[in-house]
Amino acid sequence: MLDITFIRAYPELVKAGAQKKRITVDIDRLLEVDRQRRALLTEVEQLRAERNRTSKAVGGRLPAMRESLLAETRAMTERLKQLEPELAPLDHEFDLRMLQVPNVPAPDVPEGLTEADNVEVRRWGEPPTFPFASRDHVELGEWLDILDLKRAVRIAGTRTYYLKNAGALLELAVLRFALDHMLRKGFTPLLVPQLVKDEAMIGTAYFPGGEEQAYRVEKDELSLIGTAEVPVTAYHYDEILSEAELPKRYVGMSACYRREA
Repeated sequence: MLDITFIRAYPELVKAGAQKKRITVDIDRLLEVDRQRRALLTEVEQLRAERNRTSKAVGGRLPAMRESLLAETRAMTERLKQLEPELAPLDHEFDLRMLQVPNVPAPDVPEGLTEADNVEVRRWGEPPTFPFASRDHVELGEWLDILDLKRAVRIAGTRTYYLKNAGALLELAVLRFALDHMLRKGFTPLLVPQLVKDEAMIGTAYFPGGEEQAYRVEKDELSLIGTAEVPVTAYHYDEILSEAELPKRYVGMSACYRREA
C-alpha cells in the first residue's frame, strides 16, 4: 500500500500509474476524504485534550468557578457526541479507497492492453528440433504412467491430476532441489499455513479485488491461499523490525488454491 503522504505529494504520478495498470481509482475523492478526515480528527483530538484539561482543573476550585468549568466540559462532551459519529464513516471510506490505490509501476515497465503488447527482453538457448513427431506433456505423462488425468477428473473435476510413480517422486525432487538452492543462498525455509485471515489477504493486496478467485471458509472467516507469498509476506505482520535485522530472506512452499486455476 502506498503511503498517504506520498499520494498527497505526487497525486498526478499516482493517477498515471493507475491508468497504466488500467485500474479505476478516484484519487481526487481519496484526497478530499483525507482532507475532511484530518480536519475532523484534529478537531476531535483537540476537544478531547481540552476536555481532559478542564476536567482536571475542576478540583480545588471555588463552587462558582467549578460549575463554570463543568459546564464547559459538558459542552465539549456534547460537541464530541456530534463529531465522533461523523469520523467513523470517513475512516471507513478512507481505508477502502486506500486499498484500491495500486503501486506506481517502474518507469521502464512497458505498457500494453493484451499479451500481444508484451515485450521480449531476452532469449536463452534455441528451441529444439526432433527427427520424430513430438508428444505434449499429457501424452508423455500418460505413456510413462506418471500422470493420471482421467481418474482425477472423475473425482475432482477438470484441471486436476494425479502424479504417480516417478511423477510424484519427480515433483518432490524438484521442490527439494529448489529448496536446497535457496538454502545455499541463505534463505530460511517455511512450510506455511494454508488458511489465513483477511488481514493477511489484504496486507498482500489480494483483497479487495481478488475475492472471487479465493476459496473461502465462511464459518471460520478464513481463505485458502493462492500462493505461499501470502503467509510468507505476512510472517512479520504487526511487528516492527529494526534496520539491523534486515534483510529477512524466506522461501515458502505450499499447495495453492485458486478458482482461476
